Amino acid sequence: MSETPASPVSGHEPEDPERLIADHVQEFLRILEEEGVAPDLDEFCERAPKALRRQLRERCVDVQFIKRLLPARATAPSTHSDVSTGRVLGDFRLLREIGRGAMGVVYLARQISLNREVAVKVLPPHVTVSERQIERFRREAIAAAKLTHPGIVPIHSVGEAEGMHYFAMEYVPGNSFAAELEALRAERQEPQPKEPARLGKREDKSYVAEVAEIVMRVAEALDYAHKQGIIHRDIKPQNILLDELLQPRVVDFGLAKDISAETLSQSGEIAGTPFYMSPEQALAKRVHIDHRTDIFSLGVVLYEALTLRRPFEGRTSHDVLYRISFEDPPPIR
Repeated sequence: MSETPASPVSGHEPEDPERLIADHVQEFLRILEEEGVAPDLDEFCERAPKALRRQLRERCVDVQFIKRLLPARATAPSTHSDVSTGRVLGDFRLLREIGRGAMGVVYLARQISLNREVAVKVLPPHVTVSERQIERFRREAIAAAKLTHPGIVPIHSVGEAEGMHYFAMEYVPGNSFAAELEALRAERQEPQPKEPARLGKREDKSYVAEVAEIVMRVAEALDYAHKQGIIHRDIKPQNILLDELLQPRVVDFGLAKDISAETLSQSGEIAGTPFYMSPEQALAKRVHIDHRTDIFSLGVVLYEALTLRRPFEGRTSHDVLYRISFEDPPPIR
């Protein structure tokens, strides 16, 4: 990248917590790439404000696992700059960043030809370092485009411009399920949290019933995907969007497995996010992983929504994977 992101430890704290977390993750990734080993996670997370350390740790663990999935760089990092707001990619003008992960940045954009708002996921030039990564990105779009269901965010188009691969999908205003659960945690710790939670505020339905309904709708969407031969393999609260009416929409098929197509995952390869993996994912068994892996992950999401804690915790990713594989979660009651 031609521009160096503002240092998350410079003492100047951005007002937006999501932006601050993204800056820390970018710094974590820079250290990981330049030094070849990850910094001590506990020590690194101490640099962030206390309220953000839990989320920062989760993101950094995700980065480490995604890096393990990818081949070593065969070429020097690209010198292209990151995508910026206001830029036009094909038929889309990028308005503002609304999400960021290790394998792509999501922007709110305006489709010029139809004058409508959409979400555009971009694989930046500095990430596009191998055909395998490009193929993963392309297959995410293809897998999601096969699915037409009210509980799954639809894909509108796929394209490439100026060496950058992108796809456009429906824009879902609202928050992720993860953000809503984090807001509930904050309400328990602070009398007046910055962003009040939307969940648990209905007069006609208890919180438990509300959560059960959300998870039921996600289960229906996954059942539909499974019948079309698509296994998501990365079900977690971050990949469940809750629209303005708190209706859930499944997103991010970056690790999806299309049963009808040759998979990109290799034998023994770990695919997924540690805290929400099924035992067969955690063990990276050389066996066929089927739709039941999504059902297990959704069960983890339900457990977390009901208790506001995950069933399998640990100081390291190895601890988490071991507990998923060989231990039972603490009973909810």
